Amino acid sequence: MHYQLDQARDFRVVHAAMEYGPGELPLQGPRAAGSFLRLGPLLYYVEYGSALIFGDTPAGSVMVIALLNICAIGIFYLFARRFFDTIVSCGLTGLWATSLFLIVYSRFGWNPTLLPFFMV
Repeated sequence: MHYQLDQARDFRVVHAAMEYGPGELPLQGPRAAGSFLRLGPLLYYVEYGSALIFGDTPAGSVMVIALLNICAIGIFYLFARRFFDTIVSCGLTGLWATSLFLIVYSRFGWNPTLLPFFMV
């Protein structure tokens, strides 16, 4: 699991919500790259749900992200199957499942890591 300062900040927010209740979850996400742009709060809510299920630990709070990205492999196959035959769909799904980029970022509690699941 990849863990840096951004993930520590997100874990502190989720940990506070676990300790004091879900009312501690913010309505806006963190600031993007030190600018005034705010990211969405979806990651906080997903990590909070994950912490409820898997425990209030850094690994537990990002477990759902890993599971959603594993589910994205099957959903991608169904998506590819609508447009291609079985062989091509299996090949594309194999590329998706073994992509180093997707493997690394599926273990990373970061806002864009939810995209593979929701873009398919």
